[in-house]
Amino acid sequence: MQARLSSNPFLTLGKRQSLGWRNHVGFIFPAFVSAALFDSQRNSGEILAWLGVAGVGVLVTIVSIETLSLLLRKSRWQTPHPFLATIILLGSGFLRGLSIFLWAGNLGLIDDSELLYRLVGGPIFVFTSYLMFNWVVDEYLEYVKQLAALTAERESLENGSLEFEAQIVSLQEMQKANIREMLTPAIWELQKQLSGAKSKRDISDAIFALRSINERIVRPLSHELSTASTDDQVSASAPGELARQSYRWPKAVMFSKAIESQFFVFASIAISFSAIVSTFGPLRGFFALAIASVVSYLVVALSARFGRRLVSPGLGLVFSALLGAANGAIVAVVIASLQLTSLSPFLAQAAVFYSITLALTFFLGVLRLQRELSLQESEQMVEQRKLLNSRLRQRVWLGRKALAMELHGSIQGALQSVAMRLSRLESPSAADLNLAVDEVNRAMENLERED
Repeated sequence: MQARLSSNPFLTLGKRQSLGWRNHVGFIFPAFVSAALFDSQRNSGEILAWLGVAGVGVLVTIVSIETLSLLLRKSRWQTPHPFLATIILLGSGFLRGLSIFLWAGNLGLIDDSELLYRLVGGPIFVFTSYLMFNWVVDEYLEYVKQLAALTAERESLENGSLEFEAQIVSLQEMQKANIREMLTPAIWELQKQLSGAKSKRDISDAIFALRSINERIVRPLSHELSTASTDDQVSASAPGELARQSYRWPKAVMFSKAIESQFFVFASIAISFSAIVSTFGPLRGFFALAIASVVSYLVVALSARFGRRLVSPGLGLVFSALLGAANGAIVAVVIASLQLTSLSPFLAQAAVFYSITLALTFFLGVLRLQRELSLQESEQMVEQRKLLNSRLRQRVWLGRKALAMELHGSIQGALQSVAMRLSRLESPSAADLNLAVDEVNRAMENLERED
């Protein structure tokens, strides 16, 4: 199955932890790419001057987002508020556009005709860029969280068998101790009665004590051990505290599954929208974006279809960058052939832009594939834990049954046998009494040896 983003990008935008420092770092990429590839070519001025203007725009954007987040108490949101997050981004984009207009105007890089474009394009650019990077960051953080849970679960399973053995032994010893605590005083009194029996009445009292031990202690204990549930007695140890884990870069990935054509098209539109519209105009810009989107989707989809090979992530990153550059060249040639713009310098701009964007798409695809693998491993860990718990319950149940059978067989049988044999004797001798005591002692010893 091809890697896909599973979460809703608009809802993740409204989370309390959204729009953090990772998103700001990601926003730097499209901000400087847009300035270097589009603004410096469309307007006057050197590329370094426009990179300086882009730096001012990035600073204003980040400060505005953090300030508006504080004013709207974003850190206290208990549920996602995507519409409030949208207001934060649009407001920050408006301030970004205004600051770029004022700063670039003071440097003589643009004229007053740019005001409307900056005030409208700024909010669109900030919203689409942060929407995309927040989507990526949220997926990454979710992956890290699940990887931590997977690692803790694996460690717990590795230690589980030893812990289970200790719990089983402890439970069995506790059960035996409980049985000894209840039986030992009664058996000791019985042994005193048998050893000191002198008359028929003493024998009758001993026989009554034998049968009383069976009725009051042995049978109830045997019944309890046979019917009690073990669910709450012993359980698998819970995973430990989830430590933060690093991303595990895979050794090889299927290239066709790592590149996501839909996300690639979305990312390219989000980053280049405002620059393309300002360069070509509203109608021609939308037309150029539509053509570029169709061409990009076809190129990447066809490449994925015929690129079903395992490659190392490094090689795949290089190949995706080269494929992006080729895609950009095709887009530039098609748009130039429709006379929407001249081939130069748009060819170099498109090649560099799509090369970087497709490489980013490949990186995200690798991340998604690795997360899917982690989820599968996590499910296997859960199944193994269930199986281990089931076997544990079986062992505890069998241990209880063995103790119950020993009580019902050796102890109860010995007590009944001694009682019946003594009741048939008219005048038991000392040897008969000693034999009865020895038989009861052997039954107790058998219980102690029961595993």
